[in-house]
Amino acid sequence: MLKKQITLIVITCGFYFAAFCQGYKYKHITVNEGLSQNSVFCMAQDSLGFIWIGSGEGLNRYDGYSIKQFRTDADDTNSLAANNIKSLCADKNTLWIGTRGGGLNYYDFNSGVFHRYPMNDSLGISSSFIVTLCFDADNNLWVATVDKGAYVIDTKTKKIIAHHIYNKTNANSIASNDVRAIACAPDGTMWIGHWDAGISVFYPKTKKYKTYNTSNSGLQHNVIRTLEIATDGKVWIGTWNMGVILFNPADNSFINNRMGNSKIKSIECAMVWDMYIDKQERVWIATAEDGLIIYNPKTAESEKCLNDKNNFFSLSDNNVFSLLCDKSGQIWAGTWGAGVNIYSPFAARFKHFYSSSSSSNSLSRSSVLSACVLKNGNVLFGHTNGVDEYNPVTKKFTAFPNSKDRKKGMPENGIVTSIVEDADGFIWMVVNGGGLVKYYPDKKIFEPIDINYCKTCVTSNNINVLFVDSKKNIWIGMSGWGINIIDYENKKYIYHRPNNLSADSLQNGTISAFAEDKKGNIWIASSKGLSVYNPTTKKFKTYQHSDSDKKSLSSNLICEIHIDKNDLMWVGTIGGGLNFFNPEKNEAVSFTIKDGLAGNTVVALLSDAKSNLWVATNSGLSKFNTETKEIKNYTQADGVQSNEFNRAAAVDEKGFFYMGGVNGVSYFNADEIRPNIVLPKSVITGFTALNKNYELNADFSYLSEIELSYKEYFFSFEFSALEFTNPAKNKFKYMMEGFDNDWIDLDNRRFVTFTNLNPGTYYFKIKAANNDGVWNEAPTVVKLIVTPPFWRTYWFYTLCAIALFVGAYCYIKWREKKLIEEKIILEAAVEQRTDELKKEKELVEEKQKEILDSIRYAKRIQNSLLPTQKYIEKSINKLKNK
Repeated sequence: MLKKQITLIVITCGFYFAAFCQGYKYKHITVNEGLSQNSVFCMAQDSLGFIWIGSGEGLNRYDGYSIKQFRTDADDTNSLAANNIKSLCADKNTLWIGTRGGGLNYYDFNSGVFHRYPMNDSLGISSSFIVTLCFDADNNLWVATVDKGAYVIDTKTKKIIAHHIYNKTNANSIASNDVRAIACAPDGTMWIGHWDAGISVFYPKTKKYKTYNTSNSGLQHNVIRTLEIATDGKVWIGTWNMGVILFNPADNSFINNRMGNSKIKSIECAMVWDMYIDKQERVWIATAEDGLIIYNPKTAESEKCLNDKNNFFSLSDNNVFSLLCDKSGQIWAGTWGAGVNIYSPFAARFKHFYSSSSSSNSLSRSSVLSACVLKNGNVLFGHTNGVDEYNPVTKKFTAFPNSKDRKKGMPENGIVTSIVEDADGFIWMVVNGGGLVKYYPDKKIFEPIDINYCKTCVTSNNINVLFVDSKKNIWIGMSGWGINIIDYENKKYIYHRPNNLSADSLQNGTISAFAEDKKGNIWIASSKGLSVYNPTTKKFKTYQHSDSDKKSLSSNLICEIHIDKNDLMWVGTIGGGLNFFNPEKNEAVSFTIKDGLAGNTVVALLSDAKSNLWVATNSGLSKFNTETKEIKNYTQADGVQSNEFNRAAAVDEKGFFYMGGVNGVSYFNADEIRPNIVLPKSVITGFTALNKNYELNADFSYLSEIELSYKEYFFSFEFSALEFTNPAKNKFKYMMEGFDNDWIDLDNRRFVTFTNLNPGTYYFKIKAANNDGVWNEAPTVVKLIVTPPFWRTYWFYTLCAIALFVGAYCYIKWREKKLIEEKIILEAAVEQRTDELKKEKELVEEKQKEILDSIRYAKRIQNSLLPTQKYIEKSINKLKNK
């Protein structure tokens, strides 16, 4: 069990068993990433931000994530005329393409179609080999050919407006038809470089030429490959076989790096392919076989970037053909056969010390396990084969000698896991398996310290870590055996053996780190928690993780302890992340991957002057703001040595940090680690409907409107952010206006899918943030129209309304007609019935008359036969009286 604990804490805390090119680290794009060929002859960035890369096998468009290839198609006249791309130049709406074998081509961004410029004397350019393209002050395009001089094209009308050609009978012409370089000066003057005849200078106002060559001026070479004009008017001339020439128009002087006591003599090259002058006025020189050279005119110093097979981040090849500076200030270098190299000034915030077999001035080994800043300002780095000393002033590395004689040097293959400097300036080093070594810098003498003679000391050389306290005592943390203390004042050893039976004793013998608080207490990191030693009481107290106590330490495997300037304690654990520990309350607050930390295994901790804690993990470097708790992570893509760090960490008095890992040392000034403020442009790079690519007569990225049928109910947008510092960390937000009420966070996901969107008009909006979380609040907007089925269209509703109206009208008219017909029939029936009733009435009346007549007749008979009423009444009265 003890062996397992020792192995775990030693390996995880960074005791790994495993030229110097400061500041220039390159990312690479090759055929493995989708490039059509590794020989890159030219590059350009268009108005949106895409990077166009011309190779010997076609044209490539790079969006930071993927590459789209364009090649010639014999059956398609709207394709490239040739695959050998020699020059590129982009304006707002057009990419101009110079080819070898296919003349001049251009690509219309809006339509997404290639056009082949006429290749004849009467209407176009009569040369098939276009070597250079350049815009002049009026945005006209200058087209350099190898055999027909230079043409000038109006970019709006696409028509040739001038042809500069050599005329041996006319002194006022260019010097040769073989044009290899063109540059436009700030005053509009055009500089034209020839392969065999020096330089022609054209003055647009006077239409005059001036020639510089080896016979009529101080120009040292006639074979010109490239031209660059600085803001001060000086002309930088790249030649073939004679290196770099600097022309000063103030005195018409030419200075060559290969001749005389030139101030540009530090530029060591002969054959130059391309040049670029950056905003710091540094001259970047792409050479054949001499790599990439960066020359600083202010200091007259040069830095040369070469391929180093031992360094993945070095230049991929020494034959650099083309250069480009993008909108973010990154330098792109195209090589002859090793693809594209990208140098980011943001990645250069972290300088890198690494081991190089091709340079004597570098680390001896890549895996750096320990670091110590000395009183003289030099820095010691312990690695898997001894110690290197770095001088920040001279920028030189010096390796401690290795020797079998332990008094003359370090043991060969000695793994140095810890280094400290004591009060007297002596250096103490832990050599894994070899015990303790004391070094006397003045005498250059090494002294192996054998503590076996000490009866009060542990008899073991298994040492993990060293620490010097404020009383100048040296603390020695053992692997499994506890702690030895070298009492500086009394010159004796004190040993603390682990004792689990006593709460006041050291609880564990595998020690990984020490720290001292303002009260003089010594804090001890072990594989069984965090302990503190009180020098007054000479007792230990141990704090451990408890599953039942959420406020306890997050892990018992403690790898690092750091006490900041405010006497606040930070604890790095294995697997439990970072802990802020309050000893008085015995409470810890942990920060892990869930909170944004780069990794849960924390191997080193350092503070800067602005309350930031720099947290080295096995998954990257985190900048932790102790006040706001904001976390910013940096990985290998941001320029740090590797995602995996070791316990090697130190900071000097000037605020420079040294943090080592498996691939050397990251060296940086915390104040210079500023965020990238370049705003990324978001673009649409793809659109699918029903899982099929949507066919459009335009380039997706320049699209402003898409119309879908209701049947295309399932569709997706794909997009990119054209900021190339660290595309993997670019983030996105989207909103479908008309459907969403707010922006939706996508993190770094580059597509979004919609299903069953109701018919209507929407506006899809996408915006992006760069690798440092800076958002471009101006979104890219695409109008989206989802057409409804015909029965849900306005025209269908209108037709239905019209049909309803017409139907109602027809019904009304029919009803009116029907009612009239019924009225006529009714009137006829009424009239007929009236006649019938009249006749019936007359008949009834006649019958009635007959009846009445009969009644009258009967009544007469009655009256004649019966007595009258008076007679009857009279007769009755007589009877009553009787």
